[in-house]
Amino acid sequence: MRSALLLAGWAGSPLLCWAQAAPRAVIPYVGASLSVQTSQPFNAYSSTRLGPAFTVGAELNPRLALQLGSAYVWRRDAYHGAYTTNVGLVVEDNDTRLHTFTVPILLRATLTRPAGRWHVDGLAGPTIYYYVTHRNYLQTTQGQITRSGTDSYVETQASLTLGPGVRYALTPRLELAANALAELYLSGFPYTLAAPLSSQLSSHLLAGVQYRFGQLRPPRPPASGQL
Repeated sequence: MRSALLLAGWAGSPLLCWAQAAPRAVIPYVGASLSVQTSQPFNAYSSTRLGPAFTVGAELNPRLALQLGSAYVWRRDAYHGAYTTNVGLVVEDNDTRLHTFTVPILLRATLTRPAGRWHVDGLAGPTIYYYVTHRNYLQTTQGQITRSGTDSYVETQASLTLGPGVRYALTPRLELAANALAELYLSGFPYTLAAPLSSQLSSHLLAGVQYRFGQLRPPRPPASGQL
């Protein structure tokens, strides 16, 4: 009888230890970055725009995290032209403001040891682009307004985002982070397969800081016999 009790206790000890071990809590984090978006980086006519970016994420385990981002850039295009017709001098002014909101939903996989200060990540997921355009148009002929108008419209575009990331832990909660992402536009698929690949690609670079909340894993105590 005593042997049976000892055997049962030995067999149940792993289950008892597993039950007593608290599961790792999800660790939320936030980030702020400088965003550099380049349209069609392999095209000679590409343009680069700077703006702020913010991230909200959750570490599901030491190697896997899910994050939602938001980046904003804007540009202004102004056109002024004049030409002469049979009715006189015609002057045209066109002022366009384009606001771009980028919303990536990325899965972050840590490829290096979670316990170190340096972390190399792989990021992948979909990204939604929102383009908000405001346009003012004015045309005058011999100083008299012949045409004028104001319009606004919103367009959306989807892309597949892939790229590496690097993080350096300044403290257990504060990290420096940088990502180099490639965007493959999906809007218009499969008709875009006939277009050059360079016309479907763009880049998105981010550099900033991240702050982790919640209860972090305490450092491991030294092994027996070690100081």
